[in-house]
Amino acid sequence: MLLEAHQVGGGATGGSTGHLTALLDTGLGRLIEDWGQHEAGLMVGANLTAISQIEQWSARFSPDCQLQRVEGILYTENAAGAGDLGREADAARLLGLGAEALDRVPLPFPCHAGYRITGQARFDPLRYVLGLARRFLEAGGVIHEQSPAKPPQDGGGAQIETPAARIQAGDVIVATHLPYVGALTLETRNYPQQSYVLLVRLTSPLHDALFWDDAEPYHYIRRYGGDDPHLVLIGGADHRTGLPINELDHLAQLEQYARARFAVEAVEGRWSDEFVEPADGAPFAGRLVGADHIWIATGYAGNGLTWGTACGLLLADLLTNEPNPLAGLLDPRRVKGLAALDRFVPENLRTALEYARIPFEGERVDSLAEVGPGEGRLVRYQGRKLAVWRDPGGELTILSPVCRHLGCIVKWNEAAATWDCPCHGGRYTATGERLGGPPPDDLEPAALE
Repeated sequence: MLLEAHQVGGGATGGSTGHLTALLDTGLGRLIEDWGQHEAGLMVGANLTAISQIEQWSARFSPDCQLQRVEGILYTENAAGAGDLGREADAARLLGLGAEALDRVPLPFPCHAGYRITGQARFDPLRYVLGLARRFLEAGGVIHEQSPAKPPQDGGGAQIETPAARIQAGDVIVATHLPYVGALTLETRNYPQQSYVLLVRLTSPLHDALFWDDAEPYHYIRRYGGDDPHLVLIGGADHRTGLPINELDHLAQLEQYARARFAVEAVEGRWSDEFVEPADGAPFAGRLVGADHIWIATGYAGNGLTWGTACGLLLADLLTNEPNPLAGLLDPRRVKGLAALDRFVPENLRTALEYARIPFEGERVDSLAEVGPGEGRLVRYQGRKLAVWRDPGGELTILSPVCRHLGCIVKWNEAAATWDCPCHGGRYTATGERLGGPPPDDLEPAALE
């Protein structure tokens, strides 16, 4: 049985740009440094295997998902980046990816250096996952959409509670982005990030490859599909979820980046979504600490399509007592000190500062009429601290701004029209329904006199 809080493919999968690659977000040189060449090779190999598995399942279950094998190209626009890029290419060769230096990067703007690897792929992730869902149903599986679940309880099997039913199962896999399975079990070792995407039409066709630059944060580019070489996905402008910023500015930055480098005829779509970065560069997949029948998978960084597949195959092996070389590497109980330390300390210090930020940042208003149509705001009104949203038709939703996870104050995300928690990445709709992340419940409504 599959319990889906919203719709199949309606979350990060549907918002993904469909890059299938073994060039992991951590950086291959960093991966070798932190984990060792053998372990890093296992991780890269698992992602290559995942691409092949997705290709097989695409052909069988989702032939309309337009999967196409293409090369992957990492490049730098600056002379200063050439050295680091060369070391990354050396690491790719050490890990069996056969990196090849390019005399010219096939992009319509100056690049100082680049290298390519073969055997990567692009596809439509939403069509793909819907094909898997159809196959799951044909095989006798059951899918319940619009069925948000409370954190499972372990003991004599596992129990899950939804608004409609209480379910008893032999085992439960919680694979819900950054799952809530107990306070601070995973949240201190995984950090929620926002990324932004534009769908643009160019006046000239783009070379059919996956592209990444070495900027911080980096940009990622590919053709949208094979039918129209002028339609292109451009992503980037990443930041930690819930920062006190205007997210529309990041979309504007991304559009400025695109227009400065490409002949853009039109921007045909724009959106953002969340991904989860693990502290030590590898996902967490396996049996939950202290539980016998609860299993988890999370922390895929920007490689969720391949890492998610690899972790799914791993969990299938663990549940059927089959050996899998990733079992020890990705074990949620692992302790990877130095590899995680440079992320663990600053990220959790930032979270601690959010808890210490006692003064509420909402503006004092005399009337909620000051909140305009389509606007979400944190306000002080009638002596109360409130999260207020007015829909385009003028109807108000008035909520408590306190995240239902561990009590941080949510922030309004203007680009996505969501309430986002800056501490551990919980996200809610404009009307307060839980979208994802650790919170087990919706935001509480606030009753006013």
